[in-house]
Amino acid sequence: MADFRDRSAMLLEELLDSGFRVEDAERLRDLLTVGCRNSAIEELKEKRESLLRSLHEKESSIDCIDSVLYKIRRGEL
Repeated sequence: MADFRDRSAMLLEELLDSGFRVEDAERLRDLLTVGCRNSAIEELKEKRESLLRSLHEKESSIDCIDSVLYKIRRGEL
């Protein structure tokens, strides 16, 4: 029983560290506990895609800042 609690706690910690809200992390844990692996996998894939979209948006913002810095340094702005 202790092993299950340890794994459950580690799973929650990883999900929280990856950006899940507490209630969503607990729901995923519960899905896995009752054997709904496919549902848990789908939710994880959706979260991953969302994070990846956010990352790409941030990369675009960084590219714009880099462009402004470049132009300032060249005296164009």
